[in-house]
Formats: sequence, structure tokens, C-alpha cells
Amino acid sequence: MHRLTRIAAYGLAAVANQVLLIRKGRGPFFKTWDLPGAGIEFGEDPVEVLSQGIYRETGLPLLMARLLTAHPHNMRWRTPDGDMVDLFQLGLIYRIRVTSNQSPKPDPNSEDTLEARWFDLPLPVNLEISPFVTDALLQLTVPSTPNPSQGS
Repeated sequence: MHRLTRIAAYGLAAVANQVLLIRKGRGPFFKTWDLPGAGIEFGEDPVEVLSQGIYRETGLPLLMARLLTAHPHNMRWRTPDGDMVDLFQLGLIYRIRVTSNQSPKPDPNSEDTLEARWFDLPLPVNLEISPFVTDALLQLTVPSTPNPSQGS
């Protein structure tokens, strides 16, 4: 077994009680619904990577991105070749805005995304989602805590 660290930028687009999700076409979350985004390589700008990933996976242009949270996730994953990987993923989750009046259409040449669509909130209980979706949606429901240094 070998270890692998992956850092990725994910976008949470939530508009009018709907959230934009993609269905993974490969990797440890194969066929699971996830936030659109992309892995970050050495020296890359996370927002630029996010913009490219959002467009590739949904066909929608990124209009705005604001860092919401960072979500660490550890798991063991068996690759399609049968190798076991001890995987550490750090998801930088951004609150994003995309053109919401268009239907998402993933790049047909991409192996990463099976489909993309808007889901009504709350999500169906039987929908298989990644831990990044779970964490991002929790961030939508957590009230912001006032900074004590700012006074009341």
C-alpha cells in the first residue's frame, strides 16, 4: 500500500434552494455525486484551477469564488488496477456563483464526469454523495459566529 495526498478546489453553487453537483466518472468516489472542481498541482492558483474544473465538469462559467472552508478526508481506496492506496484529500471548498439559468453540460471528452445537474435542497436521503458535499452543505446551515474582537 502506498500513500497519496491530493489537494483540490471544489465549488459550492447553491441558488434558490438548489445545489449544483456532478457525478464522478472515476477515482475513489466513482459514480458518487460530488461538488464540481479539480485537483491542484504544484504552483497552480486554486481559483484558476476551480474555474477550469467548473467549466469542464458543468459547461458553466465561474462568476465568483470565495473560500468557505477546508475539509480534510482520509480513506483507503482500491484503484481499478487493484492497488490499495492510503489517500489523504484536502478539499478547499469555495462558495461560487455560476450562470444558473443554463443547464449544466459536462465536457463529453472528460472521463471525470458522468453527468452534472441541479438538485433541490434538501437532497434526497438515498443520494450517494461525497464527504465534501456533506461538509459544504453543513456550512450553508451553520450561522456565522460574530468575531469577539468586533464587539456587539
